[in-house]
Amino acid sequence: MLATDRTPTHARQFILGPRARKGARDWVCLPIDDGSILSHCPRLRVRQVADRAGCRWSLLGLAVQSDPGRGSPEEELAAHGRGDIASVHETWAGRWILIGERRLHLDAGGLLGCYYLKQDGLWLSSSLALLSEIGGREVRGSRRHAYVKGDGFGWDPLPRTCYDGIAKLMPTQGLDLANGEPLPRNPIPFPATAAAYDDLVDRMGESLTTTVRNLAGTGRRLWIALSAGYHSRVLLAAALEAGVAVKAYTQTFPMMLQADRDLPPRLAEAVGIEHVLHEPGVEDSALYERMDRHSHGLYDDADRTFYGKRQWAWIGEGDVALRGLGFELGQCFDWRLLPQRPLERPILAAFGGERAPRYIKESLAEYLAWIVRHPAAGMDWRDRWYLDMRMGGWVSEEEQVLDLLAGQSVVPANAARFYGLMLQVPAALRRDRRHFRDLMDRLRPGLTDYPFNARDRLTRDVLRRLHKYAVILRERGAWRASYQVSAALRRRLVRYREFQQGATPVGLRPPDPGERHRSGGASS
Repeated sequence: MLATDRTPTHARQFILGPRARKGARDWVCLPIDDGSILSHCPRLRVRQVADRAGCRWSLLGLAVQSDPGRGSPEEELAAHGRGDIASVHETWAGRWILIGERRLHLDAGGLLGCYYLKQDGLWLSSSLALLSEIGGREVRGSRRHAYVKGDGFGWDPLPRTCYDGIAKLMPTQGLDLANGEPLPRNPIPFPATAAAYDDLVDRMGESLTTTVRNLAGTGRRLWIALSAGYHSRVLLAAALEAGVAVKAYTQTFPMMLQADRDLPPRLAEAVGIEHVLHEPGVEDSALYERMDRHSHGLYDDADRTFYGKRQWAWIGEGDVALRGLGFELGQCFDWRLLPQRPLERPILAAFGGERAPRYIKESLAEYLAWIVRHPAAGMDWRDRWYLDMRMGGWVSEEEQVLDLLAGQSVVPANAARFYGLMLQVPAALRRDRRHFRDLMDRLRPGLTDYPFNARDRLTRDVLRRLHKYAVILRERGAWRASYQVSAALRRRLVRYREFQQGATPVGLRPPDPGERHRSGGASS
């Protein structure tokens, strides 16, 4: 029996409310100091720690220290007295929620998501599927199970959800457990005086290597999701600098860049680690159904396909997949998609414009009003959007579906201080990913001698044509026809590649110093 077959629905989820509410028979129930009851899957890590002032803190999920001069999160909580708790957890990487002093605090990117509902008291859960069983009414026209693909955003804008009465907490918010109201917070720490560029790069490297080293110190087996992009290579450099045992893996799919298939094994061989290529297996409709029940149909992207085709079946208890998410916050990623000022009309266009469901429009209006009332000091609003929406929305949903795995997914970059270091780098250098290349050169010289995201000519030409056809058809409202044309072209490309590889093997040429810093895409 494969690892994906053994894990129950709602694995690693929790519900917090005025009374116990189990998602399965084996769930554990614990009292919280404010009188609430925490019900959680036994596979979700929960630690309760009393600090020096007598406050009892509950830490849910996996928190990893990224500062080499500080103790574990549990040790830091025990040593805490009076003062701002944000200064304690700003160096914690991973995916976690901290509850104490009648407040709820998210990890830096809100990856352990928190939905909340006021109905006969305050209810919280990491699972919209579980919380919707308690209350809330699904909005007519919900985009659940029907995400819009293309140039727009493929998730619902926070804080509202497709259920009236249920909202989701954003990374730039905390939650007052006394009244169930969100609280503004500035999750990214910025110093009064900006640090020098070289110091920023050094400290970024120190943060990542410490996180990876502390993960390895718990006895977990580390795997890096390796591609031809920047972010996974930064993680590879950090793991090598940390001196820990690590392996690499790559999950394949029909439209992947040839470089993403060919380059990872070459990189792994060059640094002396094992690399495994996970090809698609036979699709299993039962696995798709299990994931859709678990995610409540909110997630329909690459990891859903990997799960349904058993490309996640290899990961077992004790395995940790290190994933290069969060780095895009430090490269002005959403700047190209958003106006310089938070204007509602052009942003709504990325969610379907006037055809978008009512709750999408209301949620977007609520978000823009919130950020005007509660500005985040030191952050460009487009970076804040990335943190709140892409991390707290899409990435959080992606990480939640991976709770079905026997092993765990961990995002080492997801620490408030690390994000703050990246955002202090000048925008021009961030756009060029200069800080990532310099970081790799310091941690593991030689990794930047290989090209990044190199696209073969055929892939580039077909993707351009796909984009052209999709735009034309979308403007005419022909979404279904757009999908059919895209699918046909994708099948044609796959057949062409199979023929090409059968006639003449395709592979990357040896590293060319003149090409070392070219970037042709956004694969990470």
